[in-house]
Amino acid sequence: MPSETPANHRTRIEISDADEYEWLVTVREDLGLTWRGLMLKAEQQLVATEQQLGLPSGRDNTDCTEDSP
Repeated sequence: MPSETPANHRTRIEISDADEYEWLVTVREDLGLTWRGLMLKAEQQLVATEQQLGLPSGRDNTDCTEDSP
């Protein structure tokens, strides 16, 4: 089964360097999540934080439920 990478799905979450990527790999594996599951969890937390702070959410511009073409 091919490994799933974060680039396979649209999200506002960006992975900027190799160290951050390796840390996320460890977190993802520890939680038993796919990349999609991890990114969706991160997006949900981002939206919840935006709502708590009263910030406009970018969620309307991000469809996290569909794969990128």
